[in-house]
Amino acid sequence: MCGIVGVYGSKETSIFLAIKGMRGLQHRGQEGLGFAAGDTDFDTILVERGQGEVSQVLPNINISRLQRNTVIGQTRYSTVGENNLNNVQPAMSSFQRKPIAVLQNGSLINLSEISRHTKKDYTGLSDTQAIADLLSQSEASSIEAAIIETTKQLRGSYNLIILFNNEIFLVRDPDGFHPFQIGRGPQGEHVVASESYAFDFMRGNLLRDIRAGEYLRISNEGISTFHQTHRPGNPHL
Repeated sequence: MCGIVGVYGSKETSIFLAIKGMRGLQHRGQEGLGFAAGDTDFDTILVERGQGEVSQVLPNINISRLQRNTVIGQTRYSTVGENNLNNVQPAMSSFQRKPIAVLQNGSLINLSEISRHTKKDYTGLSDTQAIADLLSQSEASSIEAAIIETTKQLRGSYNLIILFNNEIFLVRDPDGFHPFQIGRGPQGEHVVASESYAFDFMRGNLLRDIRAGEYLRISNEGISTFHQTHRPGNPHL
């Protein structure tokens, strides 16, 4: 059970809203805190991470370099992988030679199968890194297609926040095993979190639950659904 947050806003507000959201989700993970930030001015993703609770990590990371308009973050509770700094998300890889950052709340049950596909040993590693590697190895023509292709290979529970090309992509698994919600920040920012309690800390508002099997894209054009999967008889829909 991890806490994950995403903010699409401005350089002045996004990281600070993400921090507030992380404070609100501290109960979901106390082993580490990690952030990734992107911006329209840079073809790069900036990452800061540390071990411990939010209040312990914040003094030891460079918050100012994370002042970008898109920010994602996680409070880690390890279900797969060792409790060390390398496993504090985001997991990083690349797609079409551009960096990609992945956050996950959940637990995969087919990591050995993914390992055979990626030809990588994930002993001691977070299963989120396996997801990032699948995205990196995809030959799909777009990031949306790569995400759909990748999630077809996942078994288990997963909520995903993916940062790529200064856009945020969201996926909730077809069973809707964990809560996943989108909201609006105090200055109109698009915000997403494992649970709406994070929005209270941001002084934001809940818009709605992300549907089980729903794939969303957050960009300067707003929020849009780019794919939807259904599982017959799904009790969480």
